[in-house]
Amino acid sequence: MKHSRFLIATGYWLALLLLVLPLLERVVTLLPFSPRAIRWRLEAFGALSQSLALPLVGGVVAIGTAYLLGHRKVVRALAISAYLTAATLAVLTTLFALDLLQYHRSIGADMQQFYEVAGAVYLSAFTLSIMFLVWVGAVAWRAAGHVRRRRVTVRRDEPPEE
Repeated sequence: MKHSRFLIATGYWLALLLLVLPLLERVVTLLPFSPRAIRWRLEAFGALSQSLALPLVGGVVAIGTAYLLGHRKVVRALAISAYLTAATLAVLTTLFALDLLQYHRSIGADMQQFYEVAGAVYLSAFTLSIMFLVWVGAVAWRAAGHVRRRRVTVRRDEPPEE
């Protein structure tokens, strides 16, 4: 039982830290919040695109931990969460693309190339993240059907850990 508690604590805490900390770091850089300003939205989206990898890894760690420990309901909940996050990112990506088109007119000729490349990179990062989240959601949902409650036991001939 001690082994499973250790795995639960370690796996879920690591997943939580990987999910939350990178996003909190970006939130601080976006202060003060000005979501009505198009420039702020573009900067926020760009900053968020740079913080996608670790939260995605955190989600996979959470799903893997739940699967290994036999937490079927948690695997299902995380699969649904992956789908909802993908849908949210799809909406945000669409809004970002529209903001890019609208703001494009106000960029000087010297910055056009940088602006277009940065926009393409940010849109690519979000599109790939959406695809990954949909795939992870599908795999997790399917895996949840195969989850069996696992119990970590100590063999009788081994001394118990302290």
